[in-house]
Amino acid sequence: MYYETSGSKVFVISFFTSLIVSGLVCFGFYFFTTEHPITRSPKKVEVPNLSNVDIETAKMLLDAKGLSLIKEGEKEDPTVPEGKIMFQNPFPGAVVEKGTFVKVIISKGPPAPQVENVVVPDIIGLTLSQAKVLLADKGLTPGEATYKVSNESKGVVLSTTPDAGSSVPKNFRIDIVVSKGPQLVTVPRLINKDVETARILLQRRGLRLGSTHYTTSTEYNFDVIIAQHPLSGSRVKKGTSVSVTVNKEGY
Repeated sequence: MYYETSGSKVFVISFFTSLIVSGLVCFGFYFFTTEHPITRSPKKVEVPNLSNVDIETAKMLLDAKGLSLIKEGEKEDPTVPEGKIMFQNPFPGAVVEKGTFVKVIISKGPPAPQVENVVVPDIIGLTLSQAKVLLADKGLTPGEATYKVSNESKGVVLSTTPDAGSSVPKNFRIDIVVSKGPQLVTVPRLINKDVETARILLQRRGLRLGSTHYTTSTEYNFDVIIAQHPLSGSRVKKGTSVSVTVNKEGY
């Protein structure tokens, strides 16, 4: 009885011992030979080359690798076109874990060329041809010439845009205003007109009655103008004075 009981106990102990050992062996085999969340290493991928690629294309290339993109800024570059990637970190070919962020800098294109400035010379009072030569000598471009009535001599420069003394880029266009000379009007005929009538006629033309001389002549009526200077029909500047001689009885 005792022997049987003892044998039964030995059997049970042996059975459970074998069961535990088998379980441990199976667990060890699974643990060391099968990938699972506890032991699996993060998957590695190679960073693609993003040089000279636009940002949208770069995102697609990185997405395909399980990577993400961060734009760190923009910078001028004489060789990389505007809008293309000029720098990345990590560099192309680096092996990184999936989910890594790749930082990039976008090209703003080549820097703007340095512009040489020059000072607009004073060409007022010069003829148009003289002004053009001086502007060209200073590296400036003569622009549109417009003409304006003035008391200055015909053909001389009255003003410029921009003004003289302004600092402008080389080859900048300088527009010029040129004198057409004074506005001319025709002197009216004043012969046989009284002085007051002559004054009104002259004012209508923008002229003035100048000095009045007197003489006596039996060939003309008295108290009328018998001579004038400038002569009627002459072309003169506005504001010119016209002198007259009046036939005065008993003068």
